[in-house]
Formats: sequence, C-alpha cells, structure tokens
Amino acid sequence: MDRMTKMLSDRAHIRVTVVDITQTAKTLEARHLCGPVAGRILAEGLAAVSLLSGDSEADEAVLIQIRVDGPVKGIVTEATGAGHLRGYPHEKVLGDLDGETPVRSETGFGVSGTALVQRSLPGRMLGQTPLSFTPPDYRILLARYFNKSLQVPAGVELAVIADSGGVLSARALVAERMPDGKPADFVPVLEAIQEGRVRACLEKDAALESLSRLFGLEDLAVRETRELRFQCRCSRDKAVASFDSFSATDIDEIVRAGNAQHVICHMCGADYLVSAAEVAR
Repeated sequence: MDRMTKMLSDRAHIRVTVVDITQTAKTLEARHLCGPVAGRILAEGLAAVSLLSGDSEADEAVLIQIRVDGPVKGIVTEATGAGHLRGYPHEKVLGDLDGETPVRSETGFGVSGTALVQRSLPGRMLGQTPLSFTPPDYRILLARYFNKSLQVPAGVELAVIADSGGVLSARALVAERMPDGKPADFVPVLEAIQEGRVRACLEKDAALESLSRLFGLEDLAVRETRELRFQCRCSRDKAVASFDSFSATDIDEIVRAGNAQHVICHMCGADYLVSAAEVAR
C-alpha cells in the first residue's frame, strides 16, 4: 500500500513527511504506456505533489503543471487531501532516450522549465503560484515553493529507482523547520539531505529509527499516516457529457457516420467508448 507518514520532533520543532507512491507510479506508468524516462519523470512528479498535499483537506486538490524544453515537454500531477493521485507526462515515449542506461529524468527534462502550483476545492480555485526552475528538478521546485512561497525553511529529497523495465520504487521526503525551531537544530537535517544520506535511506524504504538517527532527532515520532492510491475523477458519464461542448455541425457529422467515439482521459489514460446513439441523445 502506498502511504504518507508524518513525523514530528517536539524538541526541535521539526516536521518530517515521507511518502511512498511506488504502486501508484507503476500503475500510471502502465496505464499511459510510458517508456522508462517518462515513467521515471511521472513517478517523481507524483511523489512531489504528494508532499505538497500533506496539509490539505480531503476535498482539496493540489496540482503541479510543468513545462520544460526537453523532449518530455511537460507533466501534470495532482494529489488530494484524501490521498488520491493521478497525472500524466505530455510525451510518453522518448525514442532513443528510452534505450539509455541508467534511466535519468534529466535527459527528458532538458535545461529549463516553468511550473504552476495550483490549490483548489471543487468549483473554486484557492490559489496558484508560478515558479521557474533551472535546471528542471523537482527538488529545486519544491524547495523553492516551501522556502519562498510558503515561507517555511525546508529540505526536500526524492528517491526514484527505475530501469529499462520501468519504475522499481518511488519515495520522497520533506523536512520543515517550524516557527519555533532553531536553525542550529535544522542544520544536520539539511546536511543529511545535501550529502545524499537521506536518498540512500529512502531507497531502502526508510524506517523511523533510521531517520531519527540520521537527523539527530531522538524524539522524532509518527503523528499521522495516510493511505495514498491512484484514483481519477473521470467517469463514463463525464465522457458522454463532454459532447455537450461540441457544435451542432460536429454532432451531426458523428451521428451520420454512426461510429462510436473514443474519449480518453489525459490524467489516467482511461478510454471510454461512446456510441453514436449516445452522442445523438
């Protein structure tokens, strides 16, 4: 089961959130028929947006929309406070890049990118934050969002392992220094992230005891866990309703031809077959 684990050190006033979205990443990679590079980028995006949803209410959605100059072109990922994840890369198969080893997200991202972080409730936008990040890297993006947009000192690490067969594991961590925390207590946390020790820990599926020792936070304790899983808001009824936006001329052409229409959800790859009779109604 994919999960989010939220931990807190009362002494140092440091909060640590860890997400494991391995199964969701594998599911969406398969649904979108991604090659290895796009699959890895998608896994990183799902892990990143999961971290941003940690404080969201159940019906609140957080969406990260990225555009880059690399061959993947862009990626959209979304997480809700209820733990539902979905997303897609703009390009799924990247030709010769998919044959390279090791599988690296940098080859698909390119050298520069922009991002838009949106928070919304059903029918209402709560806010959106545009960001640029060079080079394109979710660690840079999230660190900038926490530190500059939320004004919360934070360190971020992503640990995605992938090979030519696809994603093997996908985990991520964010450590935040709360308002009452002392900068000196946060230094060992940032050093552990910068030196790669946190990534190595996440790649082995970090246990609480490992992170506690790594950060020097003996009182680090789990305060909340949340199940994370793939779930899209699309449905067959919505697929049929999408024809309401077509012009009368387009509707007439579909009905006269008598062919069923494929309506594909970009977010999850679901393919709904809508008959000409349904379009006519």
